[in-house]
Amino acid sequence: MSLDTKDVTQGVVSTISDDALVMVAGSGGWSPISFADLAKAVRGTLQIGGRNLLLCEVKPSSPNVTFANNIVTFNANADIYFYIKVAPSANLKIGETYTLSFDCEGLKAGNSWVLNGVINARCFNINLANGRNKVTFVMNQLQLGDGVWFMFDDGARFFPNGFTPVTLSNFKLERGNIATEWTPAPEDLASGAWGG
Repeated sequence: MSLDTKDVTQGVVSTISDDALVMVAGSGGWSPISFADLAKAVRGTLQIGGRNLLLCEVKPSSPNVTFANNIVTFNANADIYFYIKVAPSANLKIGETYTLSFDCEGLKAGNSWVLNGVINARCFNINLANGRNKVTFVMNQLQLGDGVWFMFDDGARFFPNGFTPVTLSNFKLERGNIATEWTPAPEDLASGAWGG
């Protein structure tokens, strides 16, 4: 393998050969590794996310959930279900690793929600926290039609300090085990679903 790089400002094109050495920082300091070995190590351990597989299309399926301005709001201490459509080109697959990330606001200190992701069978659980939340999971079933169900069920909520509405936003589902910064799905950008 060789890597072609271009320095745009200088207009210089160079090629890095397989036996070229790259300096890598480790626990013992800097050490050299061949470009070929570095490429193998990266391919074997690093999974990069990127493209958002979820569309800006949320369907609340319980009366205490609202969706407006791209934000899901829970308005009551009760069972909650909602559904987010997956991009038609997502091509989700059983056995593949995916990472879901989203923002949470309004969770009162001492209270807790556990979010379950359901694609016919439960794929993941995540204890909500204010701020950015992330969960990585392996897809176990794909009888989902064109979206992903999310639910909070009876055993998954705890409000010793009284209920306050909770909002979730900026959902992103991506392949691999890295949660990258939120971006809309390309289909939403093209359609203007996120309002710019």
